[in-house]
Amino acid sequence: MQHWAFHRLLRSSKEFLEKKEFGTKKYKDYKIYFEKISMEKYLKGIGNELIDNLITLKEFINLNRDEIIIVDVRCPREFKNETIPGAINIPLFLDEEHDLIGRVYKREGKDKAMDLVFDTLEKNLSRIFRDIKKLDRDKLIIIFCARGGLRSQTMATFLKLAGFNVKRLIGGFKGYNLEIKKNENKGNNNQKITTK
Repeated sequence: MQHWAFHRLLRSSKEFLEKKEFGTKKYKDYKIYFEKISMEKYLKGIGNELIDNLITLKEFINLNRDEIIIVDVRCPREFKNETIPGAINIPLFLDEEHDLIGRVYKREGKDKAMDLVFDTLEKNLSRIFRDIKKLDRDKLIIIFCARGGLRSQTMATFLKLAGFNVKRLIGGFKGYNLEIKKNENKGNNNQKITTK
C-alpha cells in the first residue's frame, strides 16, 4: 500500500470509529477491521518481554521529575523548536543528516535510507557515547523522538547496552504534543504537561 494511501486510510478510520467501538471498512478489494483500544491494556496483553522498555504518556506524566532524565533524540533543530520541558538533547542525527536521510527515503526508498542511517550512525557513535557517559546511572532515562520509532529505539538500545535503566515514550513528541492540545481544548488548567 502506498504511503499516502495508508495515511488517508488511517485518517478515515478515526472518523469511522467516532461513534463506534469497532467495525469493518471496505478499502478497494479489502475489508479492514478497526477497533478502539486502550494502549495500556494492549501493552499489558502482549507480554512484558516486548514492552519492558516502553512507557505510556499517562505513566510518564506521573513520574517524579527528580528521579528521571528526559532525553530528546531528535535533531537539534527539532529540539530547539519545541521539546518536553526539562529534556536534554542527545541527537542521533544532526540537522543536515536528518534532512538528507528524509530526502533519500522519499526519493530512493527505505533500503537506501537505511544504508545512509547506518553510515551516519557509524560516524556519530563517538559523539553519542560521549554524551551518554555524562548521564546519571541512578536515574531512569526516558527517551523520545518524533513518534517513538526508529531514533528512540536505537538510542534506547545503546543505553541498555551501556547498563542504563531506559524507557521509550510511546508516541514520542507528537503524541505528547497532541495530549497537550487535547488538554488545552478541554480547558484543563490543571494539566501537568506543558511545552517548552
